[in-house]
Amino acid sequence: MDLNDYFNKWKISISFNNIKDDSRLVKPGDLFVAWRGKSHNGESYIADAIAGGASFIISSRHLDSFPSLYSSDPKRLLDSLLHFYYHGHESLKKIAVTGTDGKTTTSTLIHKILNSYSKSVLIGTNGIYYSNTHINTFNTTPSNAIIYNTLEEAYLNNIKFAVIEMSSEGILDNRGTFLSFDAFLFTNLSAEHLNTHKTMKSYLDCKLKLLNLLSNDAICIINEDSKYYKYIKDKIRHPIISYGINKGDYTAKNIQYDFYHLEFDLYYKNIYLDQIDVNLFGIYNVYNTLGAIAYTYELGIPLSIIKNVLSSNIHIDGRFEYLNAYNKHFIVDFGHTPEAFKALLSSIKPLNEGRIITIFGAQGGKDPKKRPKMGLIASTYSDIVILTSEDPKNESLFSIINDLSKKIKTDYYIALKRDNAIALAIRLMKEKDILIIFGKGNENIEIIKNYKFKHNDMNTIKRLLNS
Repeated sequence: MDLNDYFNKWKISISFNNIKDDSRLVKPGDLFVAWRGKSHNGESYIADAIAGGASFIISSRHLDSFPSLYSSDPKRLLDSLLHFYYHGHESLKKIAVTGTDGKTTTSTLIHKILNSYSKSVLIGTNGIYYSNTHINTFNTTPSNAIIYNTLEEAYLNNIKFAVIEMSSEGILDNRGTFLSFDAFLFTNLSAEHLNTHKTMKSYLDCKLKLLNLLSNDAICIINEDSKYYKYIKDKIRHPIISYGINKGDYTAKNIQYDFYHLEFDLYYKNIYLDQIDVNLFGIYNVYNTLGAIAYTYELGIPLSIIKNVLSSNIHIDGRFEYLNAYNKHFIVDFGHTPEAFKALLSSIKPLNEGRIITIFGAQGGKDPKKRPKMGLIASTYSDIVILTSEDPKNESLFSIINDLSKKIKTDYYIALKRDNAIALAIRLMKEKDILIIFGKGNENIEIIKNYKFKHNDMNTIKRLLNS
């Protein structure tokens, strides 16, 4: 690539390999664009980008000692450059998966099914996956530079499908909104990000902006059991395929599950298709599985292929990470909304032979209104509740815990350090007890003030058990 192609009037040639706006992803020969975001200033990472091998810098700072270009609006120029140089995304068949809970599981199932049929790339909360490549990312919907680079690489690797998790905060920031999608999948909606959106209607309308990005022949896959189904349906001008346990084109009956798998009878418009067996847990994963089946079956993928993938050893990082040790059950889950709490805990309750011990906190700087609801739900379904830290960032941990405890109906413990909360729970556990740790899933750091501390919930459990 050459900048002279874009500017057209330059007499000098400035070549580069790829365009990046994250210094951690810069490789030798890349063009690095530094722009000021809401919480981070890319100009602070110019030195890191140069150390990573960047050959040219674009920023709103004048750099005298390195090949660079001044721009009064680097972010706008970045998006223009990306659109000019990268076109691989136009050749891929793309699905946008959105909703509050279930995006990652539904997206992963779709990606795995597509990969068994063709070749797919997945962009989402747990990172980027294609072929044998896994790249960690830092947002559910990453920056446009990452998306453009990923889809270009996918195109060059002859990949045909792209599965992309689209978050409301990403949509507000115009991440991924340059794409034309061939399908839209809506999982559900619950109170989340209201510190940003203020109302549920605003939150939902933000997600529905994706409908403006659909190609002419796109299809929409919607959870019909969602109370927002009719509102969404009235906004859609494309064919709708619905799914649900109670209502929908694709439905599940005779649902059974344990800690290791779930099974149900799959129906399409009340016609029995087959029995589905998948090694995921709980009623809520019936919805995620149905959404994945609805999309891939509508694409024309044989049900035999879909079934084989779903019955294989599916592992989704941070989602219901399960360990059985010393006749006790240990579960780590990313759930951090009232609805996610209720979905998992209500599914656990029928299997419980001992006591349920629940550990959770809440992120600082996020919607405080959901916190009392989380405490109420946890205390409703649990025998023991332990409140602790979960990325308080710059908010007072005591203020967060006060919010969480407002509606708790029983006595509870407070452990300010997450490691101590887990250690306390393990000391309290008896045989057949179930320990559930919500909030961080497979994350490996905790953020307190401006400091990052190494921490992983499942690793902490294993370390404490071994000691």
